[in-house]
Amino acid sequence: NSCHGAGNTGSGIDLTIYAGVAAVAQSGQLVGSITHASGFEAMPDGLPKLGDCEIGKIRAWVNAGYLNN
Repeated sequence: NSCHGAGNTGSGIDLTIYAGVAAVAQSGQLVGSITHASGFEAMPDGLPKLGDCEIGKIRAWVNAGYLNN
C-alpha cells in the first residue's frame, strides 16, 4: 500500500479499498502486473516479482470472482 495507498494514488489506483482492488482485478491488470505479463507494468515497481505462492493466491481469488471477503 505504500505506492497505491489512500495518500499516494498518483497512478489512480488505490489498493486500500475493495473498489480499487476489484477494479484492477476485473480488468486483468492485477494479475497481469504481478505476473510481469507482456503489455502490463511489472509490479511491485522496482522490486522482485512476488513468489509463486502469493501469485497463486491472488490468481485464485480473482478467478473466484474477487469476492469482498
